[in-house]
Amino acid sequence: MKKVEKCQKIKLYTKLSTLSTFFYVEKVVYIVKKSNIRFVHM
Repeated sequence: MKKVEKCQKIKLYTKLSTLSTFFYVEKVVYIVKKSNIRFVHM
């Protein structure tokens, strides 16, 4: 039983970490696009 719980926790943590990494990348891409648009308009 405890082994299964540990496995589920590890899965949850990996899911969370991949999600947070994905959101971070999306944010960076969004900021870069915005600044690129700004530079183009200047």
